[in-house]
Amino acid sequence: MTALRRGSDARTEQVVLVADADPTVTDEIADALQGHYDVRTVDSDADLLADLDEDVSAVLLDPTLPRADELLDRLASDAGRRVAALVEERRETVDDRFDERVRKPVSRSALRATVDRLCRCVAYRDTLDLYFDLAQALAGLDEDDPQRERLAERLDTLEAELDETAAPLDSPDVYDAALREQ
Repeated sequence: MTALRRGSDARTEQVVLVADADPTVTDEIADALQGHYDVRTVDSDADLLADLDEDVSAVLLDPTLPRADELLDRLASDAGRRVAALVEERRETVDDRFDERVRKPVSRSALRATVDRLCRCVAYRDTLDLYFDLAQALAGLDEDDPQRERLAERLDTLEAELDETAAPLDSPDVYDAALREQ
């Protein structure tokens, strides 16, 4: 299968960055996600910034890190990335800039379901952007251009990938993925 950043398998070659001040938490999460995602772990905000690149689809962030608010501003403004808060069980409120919350101690099944959904939203957005770019290119071609058929076939393939990626998502997730600002 193709990587999720440009395809339909929600777990293939996805990069998940886990940032928590407690290394046992990051190790536990990395262990739970191992084999499903490419997992990077950090235990400081400085390390998070160093490891944050365009390959990262999802960030699991401890909101108690010293510069978490600043980091969240940067992360939340990126349509190509989703962010979940790693919160203690007793913590009730979470900043609305987070896409989701994951409670500590971490439930492996809930963690995987959350990360899968976050990564699918990113994949949907990436594929949708490519779809619209190709549709625009197709619209600009003359009727007799030999590229038309190839582009039309590629659009059909992308449409099927969009359907497959969106199938396990609920409507609000698809809507958010499609309309989130770049």
